[in-house]
Amino acid sequence: MQIEGGDVSLKSVTRRQARSSHLPLISPRVQSLLEIIPILVQATQEQQATIEQLQSDLADLQAQVAACCEAKSANGQGMGQSDFNLEVLPTPSDLKQNYPNPFAQQTTIQYTIGCACKAEIVVYDQSGRLIATLISGSTEPGTYSVNWDASNLESGIYFYTLIVDGQEFVKRAVKI
Repeated sequence: MQIEGGDVSLKSVTRRQARSSHLPLISPRVQSLLEIIPILVQATQEQQATIEQLQSDLADLQAQVAACCEAKSANGQGMGQSDFNLEVLPTPSDLKQNYPNPFAQQTTIQYTIGCACKAEIVVYDQSGRLIATLISGSTEPGTYSVNWDASNLESGIYFYTLIVDGQEFVKRAVKI
């Protein structure tokens, strides 16, 4: 049997032919694997052709969009930069897991505030008793972190809560 594809050409021989010509023997499993090489080469070439076609199509579309945007300045029609109203969507408020957790003395709590509003982070013990207020007051939108020093507290499980804009986010912290 002879297989050809691309720059690959394989020819199988019988054991007798291999012994007489001092060629190494190829096991049937290896031979079956070698038979798929031309198929893989062809598939790779087809994929590359598809990628090149898609890149060409994309370049054409980019040119059409650019021409459309430029046309507005020339005749007042079409779409220009000012036609795109790209408002930034508000970032939702969020509370991340403290790190490290579990912790021995101190831990860091990261949180995100999605609006200019009053925000509060409070810590409770397992019985629901208020242990600490880490932040309280008006806060601008953004991502922040606060360091909680719990060195004066006993080991145990604590719950910290972010309260912002009527929402509460609760996470658990373990002090060892």
